[in-house]
Amino acid sequence: MGFIETYNECEKTAIGKSTFTERKIFSPFTHNLVNDPTRIASISELPYFVCTMHNQRAETTVNKLLNGLTEEEADILRSIVRKVSEVSSDWGIKTAPFSSVLRHLYQRRLIRYLLPDGRNFLEIGPGSGYLSLMLALDGKAVCNTDVTQAYYIFQHYLYDSFGLLSEFASTNTGLLPEGGNQAIAGKVNHLPWWIYKDLPAHAIAVDVIIVNHAICEMHAMAVQHLLAIASRLGYPKFFMESTGLDSVSLTFEEVKSKFLGYGYSLTYSKNDVYVFEHEKNSSRGRAVIFAKRLVDRLARLIPFITEFKKEFQRLKSELSAIKRQLTGRVPEHGSVFQPNPVCYDDVLRLYEQILGERNFMSLDEEFLDRVKAG
Repeated sequence: MGFIETYNECEKTAIGKSTFTERKIFSPFTHNLVNDPTRIASISELPYFVCTMHNQRAETTVNKLLNGLTEEEADILRSIVRKVSEVSSDWGIKTAPFSSVLRHLYQRRLIRYLLPDGRNFLEIGPGSGYLSLMLALDGKAVCNTDVTQAYYIFQHYLYDSFGLLSEFASTNTGLLPEGGNQAIAGKVNHLPWWIYKDLPAHAIAVDVIIVNHAICEMHAMAVQHLLAIASRLGYPKFFMESTGLDSVSLTFEEVKSKFLGYGYSLTYSKNDVYVFEHEKNSSRGRAVIFAKRLVDRLARLIPFITEFKKEFQRLKSELSAIKRQLTGRVPEHGSVFQPNPVCYDDVLRLYEQILGERNFMSLDEEFLDRVKAG
């Protein structure tokens, strides 16, 4: 039995043991909403998940967000592009990641810049999975989980091709032993949703939870569950590069309110990049939460303050959404990083050296280009 069949059998068993609400929140909520493909039936479909999302953002990511790649980052990119192009040939179509892997390089850079002490990571919804791959290549202990079958299966084969896979999807019980870190450093510890949903206290060591391009798109109960998981894991920090589309499920103001309810406050917010820290681990967090509780007490004493708060938060959320639409979510102040030597033209030459194509595009970008040309 291949891994796709194994995963499907385990998932079928897990669904049969899940409550109504669990079935609702551990499903690809936003992907279903926008009609994204969420399931595959054979390995021959894997090439179509090599580079998804972030289409046509490569130049912006390299020149504006990263301000050029370092030589070390170019080496990482080269090794991933070369390996994926080789294994995708075995799957039936030779291709490579482009916009998505470059965005994940940007996320890796941000994590090293903002959270340099992070050693143990849990990534929620890694998509094509290159960020977790890079962190594992850095020697970090990485766990991740994805509710979307197609992505999860692609991630499995990706990590396995690099020899970095520690797969838990064949575990049918849905439970990890409580206590004692189960995560292996230098590996991607791949957790299916049915294990993640019942993750015991301290089953894995986690310093940072990563939720990129997703938090506002997650089902409200899925966010609540994530915060409950964080409390079991000792309140690690949260890192987010983009909140996802504001108001698909939640506004970012609603997200911040939920986080505040669990003792988390926003300690970094710039260029659509966010870090949340728990009050017990952050003096600034304690101050923000104290101020919020003070305002709540005043609101109970002065009734009109509650309505003012609601109207203010509504207007703030609407202005934020309009700003993101107008700017295309590109940082208005440019990169936070100093210039680096490898520019976008150098990246194109790197792809040409490996793949023999000067103007390389992912399979989705090729399709979009044909539609535009037509």
